[in-house]
Amino acid sequence: MNYEEVYAENPAYFGKPFPELIDYFKRQDRGGKVLDVGCGQGRNAIPLAEMGYLVHAIDVSPTAVRQLKTQVETINSDLKVEQINFSLLTNLEQFDFVLLDGFFHFYDHEMDEEEKKMRHLLANVRSDTRLIFCFADHGESVPTFRQMTSKLELIEERQVHYAYVDPVSDWEFETNYFFSVLQLAQ
Repeated sequence: MNYEEVYAENPAYFGKPFPELIDYFKRQDRGGKVLDVGCGQGRNAIPLAEMGYLVHAIDVSPTAVRQLKTQVETINSDLKVEQINFSLLTNLEQFDFVLLDGFFHFYDHEMDEEEKKMRHLLANVRSDTRLIFCFADHGESVPTFRQMTSKLELIEERQVHYAYVDPVSDWEFETNYFFSVLQLAQ
């Protein structure tokens, strides 16, 4: 998928945040700082900032970052948006939550790169940082994810069905996705 083309065609391409994700953050009593990795057009960053979280949203897509920055100008929130590659961030210990919605795919052809990303993530977060993963449940994605995160402490997980129809293009998207919250083992 060419994200630049997709984002240019529709400023809300991936729709609304998963209800389970928003519910998870509503249930947290500790608030805090969230790093939204691969934030895209801000479908998670904006509602989390509106809920009072301090959000740092990052993406490599210049189009998505530009679109999100335009939206941020119209809302009153503490939301920082930055175009940067995740692997260049080393100050992850400042975050209470790292949100990885759609950042990992767990496809065979991407595994070398995804293993590097996972090592980078785990080497740079605090032991109490909550790592929130959302990804499509396809083929071997869940077993692969579990293998890559086997040394982490499970906080919460569930499998959810998600359906979305893009109002601009009528593109229909339906999938099962996996939602998991983990942290480094204490």
